[in-house]
Amino acid sequence: PFAGNAEPSPDLVETIVNKSEGLFLYVDWVRQELANGRLSLNEPDKFPQGLGGIYAGFFRRYFPDPEKYAATYRPLLEAICAAREPLETAYVANLFGWSVYSRNQIVSALGSLFPVDGGHVRPFHQSVRDWLTDDSRAGDYFASVAEGHKRLAEYGWLQFQKGVAAMPRYSVVHLPAHLGAVPDREDDLRKLLLDFEWVQAKLN
Repeated sequence: PFAGNAEPSPDLVETIVNKSEGLFLYVDWVRQELANGRLSLNEPDKFPQGLGGIYAGFFRRYFPDPEKYAATYRPLLEAICAAREPLETAYVANLFGWSVYSRNQIVSALGSLFPVDGGHVRPFHQSVRDWLTDDSRAGDYFASVAEGHKRLAEYGWLQFQKGVAAMPRYSVVHLPAHLGAVPDREDDLRKLLLDFEWVQAKLN
């Protein structure tokens, strides 16, 4: 059964299977929504179409103000989607110049789609990133991976110029990838790769 003792009819099961687009993750989400009372087996027409429908509903619910989303949350999501590994929340705070209070408030506002685990924030599933970075699907919530690379490259380069010893681990490891993803940073990438201190730090 999907919720409590409720037993869905064969027609309802077929509806859910069709809307799931073959993804078990969708069915698991439906079970949770039924248990929380946000969906009803009596109203299958209100079930979203596929994971994209779930994500669109989530973003509309969590970010109803487009201007605030664009100014505060989209830059963070761009960085998360461009990152080569889950970003530390402390790194995120430094990246955007946030206080610890702003960091906690903003990161927690991303909800269950971008959970914090062990001090790192990440998409809970690759499909979230795929949807969010596809402008034809995400629409107003689209997050540009290119902009994320640019921001991470700029921040990492500033840290490099201050001295390799002070660079965060993430920047030491992944700055080459971000510089390489930005069209006009070839000279900076070359300088980084030929820097003896960076090579030593990378090896360590």
